[in-house]
Amino acid sequence: DRLDYLVAALKKRGIYVNVNLHVSRLGGSGIAAAKTSCKGSTWFARELVESEKRYAKDLLTHRNPYTGMTYAEDPAVAMVELNNEDALFSSFQAAVRTGKELPYLDELKKLWGRDWEVSTNRVSEAFLTFLLDTERAYLKEMKAYLKDELKVKAPLASTQLTYSPVWSQKELDYLDTHEYWCHPSPVNKGWRVRQDPMVNAPEGNCVAWNTPRKTPVHPMTMSEYNNPYPNYYGAEGQPLMHAYAAFQDWDGVFEYSYDNRVDSEPDSVEYFFSMVARTDVLAHLPACAAMFLRGDVAVARRFVTVPTAEANWTKDAAAKWNESVGKVTPFDDASHATGGKLPYWEGLLTGIRMDLTGTAKPVDFDALPRPKDGVYVSDTGELRW
Repeated sequence: DRLDYLVAALKKRGIYVNVNLHVSRLGGSGIAAAKTSCKGSTWFARELVESEKRYAKDLLTHRNPYTGMTYAEDPAVAMVELNNEDALFSSFQAAVRTGKELPYLDELKKLWGRDWEVSTNRVSEAFLTFLLDTERAYLKEMKAYLKDELKVKAPLASTQLTYSPVWSQKELDYLDTHEYWCHPSPVNKGWRVRQDPMVNAPEGNCVAWNTPRKTPVHPMTMSEYNNPYPNYYGAEGQPLMHAYAAFQDWDGVFEYSYDNRVDSEPDSVEYFFSMVARTDVLAHLPACAAMFLRGDVAVARRFVTVPTAEANWTKDAAAKWNESVGKVTPFDDASHATGGKLPYWEGLLTGIRMDLTGTAKPVDFDALPRPKDGVYVSDTGELRW
């Protein structure tokens, strides 16, 4: 009832809703499922896939008494994410790197059907393609279930681009990413937050890292972004991200989060992600809306489109895996596709796109704009870093 009322209240005020179908909910009956959310295994373990389907049906076909509509048909539900920060590829990689066993591993071995020891300790391109194919099969099944059976009208996203390669996610309606500057580490009672200003890191920051991830054909959102408290420079985060998101012509930026606790009007910050008591952040949100929604920041005049292909990525990932599994990034972007010839800071100067068909014209790197005297000026002349 509280969820129904909240969504209806948001809808009345023109505020849209993002629905996630799996974050950390337990859905299995095995011992592993009782101890973990089974991230990674949710993409292939039949018990967990069927559990997510039941959850999706119960939630999305539920009729909200305050709106008279189901969540599947309500236009206030702007988008649906299948699996938050969860993918087979990154979870399997982490399990190999740490020596831990992925839940429901026997089921994955049956899907592979070959010599398992060789496949995990020294992977082949075929094995990495198998991981991608397993992800694709899950996404295809879930998309068909949501669209054809549950009649969900909202566009669908897979998971975040830093967890699963774009090659398995590209068949869905849009792409999504998350990013944090000085994320708490470790996330437990002994957490710490670094005191670094992002503006002092033009060559490696949350803005630049994400500019090479968008394709020419997929909408892209950043559904989580924050400079977590108590970073002294938290005020810089949202204006920087919204300005360059507008410049790169992204399709949405979400602050994470407004409030993570029960008290909706706290006298102090109660959680490192909560913004409800952070006046240094909230004060800038009207300007962020003006930049991104009203168009106060113009879209880049030029877009550099980098051609790439799945075969190139699997070949490179297999070589790095066999050298050291920790060297493999679970995603592809335009910078990786060029072997680093396209620096991340290029996205502060001009628009960046990654062509997944591999047919785009090769990039003339010598002709790309460069920063002068440590100043990164957008090709519109509006943004100076």
